[in-house]
Amino acid sequence: MRPKLFVLPAPIEEKLRAETAEAVERALAKEAAGVQPLPLDYHDVEAPWHQSHDSVAEQEVPHADVAPEGAQADGLNPQGAPAPLSEEDVLIAVDAYDDSEEGPIRFPGSIAESNQGPDPRYRSWMGRCLGLAATRAADPEYHVAPTTPLSYDLPTEVDLLPPFCFICGPAGTGKTFWAKALAAGDRDGVILAATTGIAAVNLGEGTTINALLKFYNTASLMEAFTGGWLEAQLKKLRGAGLRRIVLDEVSMLDGDQLTILSRALDNVNQDRHEDDAELGLILVGDFAQLPPVKAPFAFESAEWGRYAQATYGLSTIRRQADQDFVQALQAVRRGDHRAALAFFGDRLEQMTAPAFHGTTILAKNEAVGKFNGLMLDKITGNTVDFPSTRWGKLRAEWGGPPKPEHEWGIPEKWRTKIGALVMILANRNMADPGEPPSYLYVNGDLGTVVDADRGTLHVRLQRTGEVVGVQPILRENVIPLEPGRRKVLRAEGHPERITANGRSEVIGAVHYMPARHAWASTCHKSQGLSLDAVQLNLRDPFWRTGGMLYVGLSRARTAEGLRIVGNVEGFRARCTVDPRVVPWL
Repeated sequence: MRPKLFVLPAPIEEKLRAETAEAVERALAKEAAGVQPLPLDYHDVEAPWHQSHDSVAEQEVPHADVAPEGAQADGLNPQGAPAPLSEEDVLIAVDAYDDSEEGPIRFPGSIAESNQGPDPRYRSWMGRCLGLAATRAADPEYHVAPTTPLSYDLPTEVDLLPPFCFICGPAGTGKTFWAKALAAGDRDGVILAATTGIAAVNLGEGTTINALLKFYNTASLMEAFTGGWLEAQLKKLRGAGLRRIVLDEVSMLDGDQLTILSRALDNVNQDRHEDDAELGLILVGDFAQLPPVKAPFAFESAEWGRYAQATYGLSTIRRQADQDFVQALQAVRRGDHRAALAFFGDRLEQMTAPAFHGTTILAKNEAVGKFNGLMLDKITGNTVDFPSTRWGKLRAEWGGPPKPEHEWGIPEKWRTKIGALVMILANRNMADPGEPPSYLYVNGDLGTVVDADRGTLHVRLQRTGEVVGVQPILRENVIPLEPGRRKVLRAEGHPERITANGRSEVIGAVHYMPARHAWASTCHKSQGLSLDAVQLNLRDPFWRTGGMLYVGLSRARTAEGLRIVGNVEGFRARCTVDPRVVPWL
């Protein structure tokens, strides 16, 4: 049995059947009169998501615009554009209606019928129509549109945003950069958090939402909520001056966790004095990227309505400048393998290149470790060690006993060699306070180690060709200051553990070199990064997961820096999108 794409309540389904049948009849009548409707494809039609399928379907082109003979056989529709959907794709959409007494929708008119059933062009058109209309009819708050544009260069101030909102946009639009700038504008009132440990490490600052609110998984978060501990922790954070939690990589957030967090924040906000700030949650991410693990999406949360009503979008892609490359990546994002292969098809390679000058993205950490180890052994340069130092209570994503060292996010000692390929995991802004940023290096920069002295790693960047000195960085674990604790810390001779605002205490820290070997990485470790050179081997079934191929390909800054190993059939099978995220494309 094919999977169901949409399941609608009977009254909505009945209304939808009538509307779509009328739309098809109008289209067939226009074709009979010599005017042909465009095959309905929500990826090509410039219409907002809240626009009905009827108004979209009325767009039309004259017969004179048909492509040369043979275009249809090459996977093109009669206008010479990529065919929107295969017949099998549409069958999946139409299957949503198989459970009704009337059976699947039939297409009226003799023009649309053939010996093999409905004309594929009309099946394609109707499939898109059904998908768009079903999504809109099932839940008016489920779609993205309309969104409010955001400025990348001038981040919105916290006070100008609703307490609960969603910041979205495709890969490379600067969502994480925007979030960092937002937090930088109010260091006491805003804290950056991420859904996973590696995402928090890649941020270069902030923490995981788990560490911030002291839970491990959905079950422990539910227990903390029902027991009142979650609200107590949130009140402590508010007492330390916190007003907003900015949660990055929300595509991986369990929707049930969002429900609990939102309701806990509501409870805390209802129980506050006049002087207490309202606590809010700002979600940042792209649902077309890495999905949650065996859990509902955040937009499937019972509390999603408030975020849907305050959705803000970054749309200008800044990671890639080549517009043909940008459009091909967007085709992968929406699962349009035809448009994607028109660009990537001639770039597919047969074998992995072990001596590739960039990062090869692999499925598992174990494979990454093996690959990087083999490549490091080939380097004949001198060995250099960069030990990390840590004290106090450590954040889980940093790692530490009793975890085995190979599971630590930040190793106890990072060993490299002169000549090794490395990835820098921090930004270094050389501008004076108040001046526009001027970065010596940025998070995700690739380069070759050329020297090391006095704790500094000298790296020749692939992006600029310049040699830069990468400095160790300090990350602190900060908690709200308990009543009377300030006096105790001063009496014990540790006033330095009191933060500048006087409301928080530093209970632990780690000092380390923000770099790792870059011959290989996992897709999860690369999410949020911009890389100069990327190699993907599509033969691994790992890439079949919806959104995974898009994440891997979109890490590359240029098409020239991207190497794809596989064949056309494999690419087509892996260019997929989870049907649930279609409204966010």
